Amino acid sequence: MKSSLYRWADRWAVRLADRMGVTLARAKPLDLRGRDIHPLEAYYLAGRYQPVLMDVPVSKLRGLGSAAFPCTKDSGHPFIETLLEYESGKVRTYAGSALERFYRSWQPKNAAEYFGFDASSATGQLKDLLPVEAVFPWYNVSPYDMRERYRRELTIVHQKNYGNRFLRNWLECGPVDDDFLENEFSRLLAVYSSVMGCYERNSGSDGDITGLLMLHEEGWFIHVQSGQHRTAALAALGVDKVPVRLFFRLPMVVRREEVDYWPNVSNGLFSAHQALIVFDRMRNGFPPWQN
Repeated sequence: MKSSLYRWADRWAVRLADRMGVTLARAKPLDLRGRDIHPLEAYYLAGRYQPVLMDVPVSKLRGLGSAAFPCTKDSGHPFIETLLEYESGKVRTYAGSALERFYRSWQPKNAAEYFGFDASSATGQLKDLLPVEAVFPWYNVSPYDMRERYRRELTIVHQKNYGNRFLRNWLECGPVDDDFLENEFSRLLAVYSSVMGCYERNSGSDGDITGLLMLHEEGWFIHVQSGQHRTAALAALGVDKVPVRLFFRLPMVVRREEVDYWPNVSNGLFSAHQALIVFDRMRNGFPPWQN
């Protein structure tokens, strides 16, 4: 009876935390750094609720949400590009940087545009949602929950210095305030300087780059969920592989062939065809404005 009660409480706590965008520290990650291993093998090696820490090639990482930039020097990723511009002396502030160009040019009006769909190819629901309410087809959260998750995360990052006016800005697309741009530029440089000497990860809630394993018949890629600035800084420094924590938040693995069972496909927000367009575009590292 007691074991059954513990299992129920455990499932309830995990589900509640996941809906709130909070990661429970269920176990210390299984450290597989330095091993040439497929993420699925790592998944099966890990214990119950145990995340995995493994080295992932930057070419396998996709950053900045639906923009899905490969995290390589030649990908046009605005964070990486800005750091390279700074290193070469081309920019000294956000003005004229790749960071500014990204936020000034990438300003989707709704969730449909955020995912790369035009007015004729998106459902009415997607057209009625704000970009910050955009839920990926494989997520089991509502648009409202997604918006509130970003609101909390942004408040934690920016509240100390800038207050609630930062709640109208979002890391993954514009429009954003000039103050937000200035802060992101400074934050990016601070992270870059920090990891230049030595990158030290830790098992805290924000101590690792984290990602979601995306599987398809030809291989796999990782959708970066946290640590966007750290990923960009390491890539700009020429690092080929970065340590990433996997299997820490639901869903832990997304399989392309299971598209019909993804929550926001089964509820009608996406058709299976639309969901696969999003998946395959991200797999190939194409931004939504090229859809």
